Formats: sequence, C-alpha cells, structure tokens
Amino acid sequence: MESIKISIVVPIHNDEEYVRACVERLINQTLKDIEIFLVNDASTDNSLSIMEEYANLDKRIHVISFDENRSAFQARKVGIENSHGKYIMFADADDLLELNACEILWKLEQENPVDILHFGTNVITDSKDKARIDGYKRLINPRKELLYCGEIFDAFVSRNFEGHLWNKIFNRELCIYALEKAEDIVLPKGQDKYFYWIMAFYARTYRGCPEYNLYNYRYGLGVESAGGHIGLDKFELFCKQSWTEDAIERFMISNSKEAGYEKILEKSRKNLLRHCVKNWKNLSDEDKILGLDMIKEYWKKPEDIGEFVGALCDHYRNDQDSLIAIMKQYNLKKPLIKKQIHTIATYYHIYNNGGIQRVISRLMAIWLESGYNVILITDYEKENDYEVPDGVVRVNCKKSGNASAKDYAGRGRELENILREYNVDVMIYHDYLSKSLLWDLLLSKSMNIPFLIYYHNVFTKYIIFGDERFYTIPKIAQLSDGMAVLSKIDECFWKNFNQNVHFVNNPLTFDLSKVKKASLDGKIIIWVGRLDELHKRFQEPVTIMREVIKRVPDAKLFIVGKDESGKNFKRLQNRIAKLHLEDTVILCGFQKDVAPFYESASVYLMTSTHEGSPMTLIEGLSFGLPTVMYDLPYLALVQNNKGIISIQQGDVIKAAEAICELLEDKEYRIEVGESGRKFLENVYINDNISDKWEEIFKSFSIHQKQCSENNVEYILWDTLLMHFKFLLENNNYGQISSVNDYSDECQKLKREINLKNQEIEQLNICKFALEETRKSFSYKLGLTLTAIPRKIKELFKKDKNKIRGDI
Repeated sequence: MESIKISIVVPIHNDEEYVRACVERLINQTLKDIEIFLVNDASTDNSLSIMEEYANLDKRIHVISFDENRSAFQARKVGIENSHGKYIMFADADDLLELNACEILWKLEQENPVDILHFGTNVITDSKDKARIDGYKRLINPRKELLYCGEIFDAFVSRNFEGHLWNKIFNRELCIYALEKAEDIVLPKGQDKYFYWIMAFYARTYRGCPEYNLYNYRYGLGVESAGGHIGLDKFELFCKQSWTEDAIERFMISNSKEAGYEKILEKSRKNLLRHCVKNWKNLSDEDKILGLDMIKEYWKKPEDIGEFVGALCDHYRNDQDSLIAIMKQYNLKKPLIKKQIHTIATYYHIYNNGGIQRVISRLMAIWLESGYNVILITDYEKENDYEVPDGVVRVNCKKSGNASAKDYAGRGRELENILREYNVDVMIYHDYLSKSLLWDLLLSKSMNIPFLIYYHNVFTKYIIFGDERFYTIPKIAQLSDGMAVLSKIDECFWKNFNQNVHFVNNPLTFDLSKVKKASLDGKIIIWVGRLDELHKRFQEPVTIMREVIKRVPDAKLFIVGKDESGKNFKRLQNRIAKLHLEDTVILCGFQKDVAPFYESASVYLMTSTHEGSPMTLIEGLSFGLPTVMYDLPYLALVQNNKGIISIQQGDVIKAAEAICELLEDKEYRIEVGESGRKFLENVYINDNISDKWEEIFKSFSIHQKQCSENNVEYILWDTLLMHFKFLLENNNYGQISSVNDYSDECQKLKREINLKNQEIEQLNICKFALEETRKSFSYKLGLTLTAIPRKIKELFKKDKNKIRGDI
C-alpha cells in the first residue's frame, strides 16, 4: 500500500453508456502505482456489472456499492476514507483523463509539492454556443499562479466559486481533514462546491498549471446541460442546490473567525439560485408552472425571493410577454390565500410636487383612521416632501424603480426585506409608470402579499404619445390581484384584463365643511400643477393670458408648481419675458400649502391633455372657483357639472373668452362657482371612501372570475394592443419625450414635434376617438370603444406588405 502514489475516486450512478471508456483511461495510465475506487451509487442499470468486470481484471480497482442513492458527495467520502495514496484525484464517470495525467501530476507534485494542484481541462461538446462554452472554459481553467493559505480561499470565492474536484489533485491529508470538518449529509447537487469550499478554506498551498490540459470534460452529458429542454426531475436537482448553500453557511458560522463572510455567503447563494432560474427556462411551459413551486419549496431564505425575481428580470427583461403568459397560468392553479389585513404598504417613487402624492397622503390618513398600520415606501426623500401623517412609517429604497433596467436583484432583495420587516399584508402600488412594475408585482405575489395597481390616469394616456406602456401595463395588470381606477369608463376598460377592478374617487384634499370659499372679488386666475409639457401644457396658460389682458388688462395669472429639474420653470420664465407678461403672470413655484392661492383666486384654469381624477380640479371646486378647462369628457367630475366650462383642446382663444366673461361678471362667477361646489358635495356626500377600501381589501379573499380570453371584448382590446405594439415595432413610432414649445395653433405643435405623416394620422385617430366620446358618451360607448381599432384597421390596410391577412 505504501507504493500507491495516487488514489482516484469515481462516483457512478446509471452511467453504463460511458463508464467503460472512463475506466479504460484509468487502468491504462502511464503511472501504474495508482488505485481506483469505483463507487456504485445505487445504479439501476448495468453499471455495477461493468465495474465488477473491471475489478476482476485489475486488482487496483476497488468497487464499493450503496444500496440506496446517497449522492456523489457520499461516494467521494467513502472513497477518500478507504484510500491509501499520497494524493487523491476525482473523476466523473462520463469524462476522460489523459493517459499520462497521473504521471505528469505526480512529477509536478514531487518537484514542488502543494495541497491543491489545479490543471487544465478540454471541454468536449456539440454545442454551437461558442460564447457560452468559452465562458465556461474561463471559469474552470486555472491561472498560472502560486497561492498560500488565505489567498487560496480568497481567490476561490472571488472567481464566482468554481469548485470542481475533477480538474485538481489534492494532498490526501487535506482531504481527510476536510472530511472531519464536513457534515455527514446527502447533497444531490453542488457537492463539489461544498467539499472544495472546505478544502480551499484549510489548504496551505495551491498552484495553477493551465499549460497541462489533462482532463476531458463532456459538457452536457451529466446533470449540467449544454442547452435544450430538461425535465422536472433534473430541475429539482438544481433546486436542491439550496441544501449545499445551507451546509456552506453552517460551516462558515462554525469555523470562520473572520468578519464579513456574510457577503461571501450572499454572493455564493445568489450564484446558485441564478443557476437554478437559468435552468428553469429550459423546462417546458407546462413544467415551468410546477417548477415555480419547486423553487419556492427549496429557496426559502430571506432575500431569496428578491434574487429570484432579479434573475427572472435578467432573463425576461426583453420578453415580458412570455413570462406573463406563464405567470397567468400559475395564478390559475395557485390556491387562494386568505389573510387578515393589518398592515398596508403603499408605494410611489417620490412624495412631493404632484397630485398622486397628495392622494397618497389623504389615503394614508383614511387607512390609519380605519385602524390599519401604514408603511409608505418611496425611492427618494427631499426637503419639500409632503408631511407624512402621524403613525405612518416611511421607508426609502436605495435602489429606485428604474433598477430593472440593469440590476433588479438589488432592489428586489431590499424591497423583500422591507415587506418582511413590517409584516406587510397588502401592497398598494401607485407607480404604474415604474420600470419595475412587473418585477415588484412578482416579488410581492411570491411573498403571498396581494398587489393592487392604483391607476391614476385615463386608460388612453399612452396611446396619444405612441408610448409602449399602452401595451405593457394591461398585460401586467392581468397578474395583479386588483386595480383601483378613477372613472367608470376606466373601470370598463380595465375589466377586460382584470376582473377585480374598483372605481374609487380620489379623497378630498380639504374638509368641505371647513373650507373657506374664495371671495371671487378679484381678477386672479390660478393654474396649479407640475410643469409637464405634454401632459399639463404648462405654457398654454401664458398664451391664454396674452389674450385675456386684451379685454381685462388688470387680470393676473398665478402659476403654482414646478418641474423636478427646474428646466421647464426656466423656460416658462423666458416665455413670460418674451411676451412681456412679467407683471401679469406670477410664478409661485412649488407650494405645500395651496389653500391661500385658491382662496385669493376668482377663476381656476386647467390645460391638461389628459387626466385621471385631478386633485387640483377637486381643490378648485372645493373653494367654489368657477373652472375653465380643456375638455376631458370622460372625467366623472366633468359630466353634467355646471361649475365647469369645457373648451376644445388647444383652443386658447375660446379659453380666454370664457375667462374674460367670468372676470367681467361677478354674479356669473358666483353662479358657476356655486354650481361646481354643489356638484362636488353631491358626489362625495354618499361616497364613503373608507368603506370602499374595506370592500377592496375584502376582495383579495374572494376567488375572482378570470377574464375569458374567448370573450369578445377581451379579443377586441387584445387585438388593439397587439396591433399598437406592431405599429411601434415596425414604423419606428416611439415615445415623444419632449418638445421645445407648445404653439397657439395646432399646425405649429405638429411642426415642432416633427411627426411623419403616418404618425400625424395616428394622433388624429386618438382625436377622433375623443370626439366620438364627447358626442355620444351616454348612449354609444360601444361605438366609441371600437373607434380606435376600426381606424387602426384602415391604417394597416394601406400597408399590405407589412401586414398580411385580415385584421
């Protein structure tokens, strides 16, 4: 036994197709002073017979057999325990050693002995994915270097944890010591990493010899796949890598005295979990549904869900449709989880300078009064933020909602920790614009936390500007546990994608019984809002005032609001100066307390192109201000409201005339203002918002009827969405992010945006739809809702080369 130089251990489980070639390479090594342990891990094929056949031919071969499958780790362990060589090597049954491998390695160890000698590997594969194979080669092959003690472990953990045993030769004393430190456990997958982790931790010397390619690794024959579909049995092995990570963590807790190893464990766990998700993609669509439950079963540590969703984001960032289709099917099979709601989390990226933020502020107060715990989650905290109601806990995410563009996992782990720490029972999500909407939704639902999208705008918002979110948000909404919307027409639209949709009025900013009505004595017009070009048309009021002062020269316009960067504020100043209106238009900037401005005004002006349920309009009506606004016929607050004078979109002349008539006749002002105030009171007198939210919360514990994909309305809207997406992808019609200025006339607007003829036609389609809505809102809703797809159908007929077949 003392003459044995190297012991080779080969775990074998159902490898009859390859084991002969493997053993032939071992018995024909040019170095003869070796021993070979063939460990049968409960094979059910002819592997054991082949092993015994070779053992009868060569006395250096020892066969050890397990009655039940105990994993490669246990097979290697028993081989090490029975070994006699000074050095130990490992081989997999489906791989091949070079015939002179043992001779070269023995010689190298005699010249310069080390605990771990790492040699090169030839990767044998039929895969055409050169980039993937090259990446794998870089991962497994060594650098030419000599390392000592702690350098060995540091190098290992800093290089993505390559820990294969078959491309190294080890000092037997190190292997024996590592076994004493290792747990006597079964590890179905990742056992190489576990055992090498321990050996690298205790090794004193390491040398890399990349110039010697002595191992031939058949990529794609074992559990690892070179590509293509895998089954659930194989996928479960990847899920069970979590056992390896748990064992590594226990080892580090017991044996590491160094601080900061938690980061190493975090990175290690992240790598194997991502490896698991990577293989989840190789399941069939049907198996992916069951695979999701497997991932949840095995990966249960804090931050696992955030990392899992981060991995999904990396793989499906540019193919969200495929993932949504899978998740829809998963939702259908998932049992309803009934839970009592105690803690509400509400998310919006920022908490200042906007109507949504004021809505959130009021809602949080309502929820607190109803006895709920409330957590406000934002991405930023600024000096001019609105005050957080007493009792609300505010938490900021370091990773913003834009994190999904590059690295969602960091945000996912952080958000998961927040939801866990505060025992959140429901997520109310206001940031429907967020790039992380889908991923935050999947994270929340993976934690069994109901997720509600609060949609603060009209459903057609994005189609006006050719924004792809007109397509993506309805798709994502299908996965949400519910939606809150701001009008009946929005409810009608969204119910085609999610049955649990609730029309909810925004809460009043001010208590009507305590509001001091505006005196309406002066000639002050007030415009309140964020300085947003395409949405609010913030420069239009200045143009309107240029016309107003021709009839009412002492009229004043107060503009209350500011944009985030301040660039639009500066542009507005320049425009006012250009028109010599410095004494007429007063810029007030952002104001937390807007009440004094409403109280001193005589007319409220709104120039928005679209709105959900604008808080500024509610506030203007609360103070009894007569309102002049660009027509938004779908708003509940506008329909039959005599306190509002609606003007055709962009008609600055008519808007100026309406304002002048109000300023010139106080009785008329009072009459219109009172009408608006009474209309608002009638809307809210029977509207208990607190009760409405109780109804929403209860809906999460009720099985909701799924939207039928065979339903005529669903097909109508899904077809529209698909064709809109096709238009974006094939006509280079993308989102209009900004324009230099808004003009007095429509032609100037078109010229500044510089749209192509086809794009202008698309905008006209939207205008047509709005006009139809305006004419027949009460009696012809069906005709209105089909106007856009009918027009798009006509548009596509003009380009038969791009679209084949009848729409």
